[in-house]
Formats: sequence, structure tokens, C-alpha cells
Amino acid sequence: MGTEPRRAIATELRVRGVAVRAPLTSRVGDIGSHIASELAASGVGLRRGDVLVVSSKYVAIGQGRVYHLEAVSALGDARAIALEAGSQPEFVELALRESSRFLGHALGIVITARPEGITPNSSIDRSNAPGGAVVLPPSRPFRTADEIRWKLERAADGPVGVVIADSRVLPMRRGTVGVAVAYSGLEGVLDERGSPDIFGRRLRHTYRAIADGVASAAELVMGESGEMTPMAVVSGLGDLVDAVAHSSRETYVSPSECLYFRAISGSRG
Repeated sequence: MGTEPRRAIATELRVRGVAVRAPLTSRVGDIGSHIASELAASGVGLRRGDVLVVSSKYVAIGQGRVYHLEAVSALGDARAIALEAGSQPEFVELALRESSRFLGHALGIVITARPEGITPNSSIDRSNAPGGAVVLPPSRPFRTADEIRWKLERAADGPVGVVIADSRVLPMRRGTVGVAVAYSGLEGVLDERGSPDIFGRRLRHTYRAIADGVASAAELVMGESGEMTPMAVVSGLGDLVDAVAHSSRETYVSPSECLYFRAISGSRG
């Protein structure tokens, strides 16, 4: 016997890209104020209940998280890994500094663990970096998302959400998808355990990664290369915009809880 279908969390979304006037190449005094200014200049309005998605790289550059590799001193571990991986020791050194755990390497890429999950090169990016430098991931990303949200809510005259987004590859899948490095004012994860499916069976393990889904939707209009569209406004998320500060504790899964880690390590249960 079936059960009454649940209402979808959103029935219609509108996603609008926000182009900037010029590339961001160095630190700005206040990244929240800078984003609010660029948003206003773009003509793309932000209203109560909207969510602004902003590229993690754009935020990081605005924070001054730009490094020139010639200024980095590589230590022994980084040099050994770089030699084995065929990578640049100074680049590996930065990747190790930005990680909580080194996992291995493949195709010249260092694989590490960070609070937002497993990352290639600790989310350090060479592409679109100013002056041939590299861009590290944003510092204090959840706190930064809060600060951006507070600035935007003044202009929107009401609650809005903010997602700081990056891209990731999935195991055994070609291409990148969006992922939320951090978020604020948005219910980023929905616990649906115990909810019935359409046949009345109770879900046992399901969480909905709302912030990651919003990041992926925004990536379609933001692009990955030279579009100069580092932001997007997503409308239609309704009550998921919650005016609450969140933290990485909501999204983090330890290796012992991770489906892939457990399978690869041979854990059972």
C-alpha cells in the first residue's frame, strides 16, 4: 500500500549568474562589502529568501590567499611526496599545510582530507590565479559566509542565504560538480532518516545535501573557466533559507562513517 507523496522541498528554482566588472586579483578590505557592491553593479537583484552562491576562489583571492611558489619552502615530507608524485615540492608543501590528512596521490595530484571532504591538492588552484600564483582555499569559510550574509541582508531587507562553492570530481565519474565549502542562512543538510518513501518504507540512511545541490545548480551559470561570473543568485528555496549560522559539523563525516572509506579499508557493518 502506498503513502501520500511528500511535497518537494522546491518546485521551481531560478538561477541567475552575476558577472563582475573586472577580475579580482588581490586582497580587498572587506569581502562582504565587495561582493555586495559587485552584486549591486550587476543589476541582478537579491531579495528576501534568495541565496547567493559565490566561488570559493573569488572569496579566497579577496582574502589575500594568493601565494607565489618561489616564496614557499618545501620540507622533507613534501619533497618526498613530490618526487614520487611528479609534482612541484612547493605546491605539495602548501597542499599538506592546508590538509588535515594526506591520503595519497594520482596523476600528479595530491589527494588530501579537509573539513569539506576529500580534495585534490587541498583545493589549491592554479587556474585563473593572478600572476601565475596559486590560490589557497578560503580561511574560516563558515564564518566568512556569515559575514557575507550579514552584509547582504542589509541590502535585501530580510533573510538571505550564502553558499561558498567549489567544484569536485566524484569517484569513477567524469567531470566536476558543485560542492558547498561553507554556507550561512541556509539549511544545508536535511536529515530524512525515518521518512517514508512512496511505498511506505522508512529511509534508513538518507540525508539531503541541500547546500551542495544549490552549489551544483549555480555552477551551471557560473562556469569553470573564463566566464567572469563568480556568483549566482538562486531563488525559490523557500523555508530552507533559515537566517541561521551553520558549521562544518553538519556536513563532516569521519572516515569511520564514510561509505567509501569503510569499503576501501575493508570495514564491515
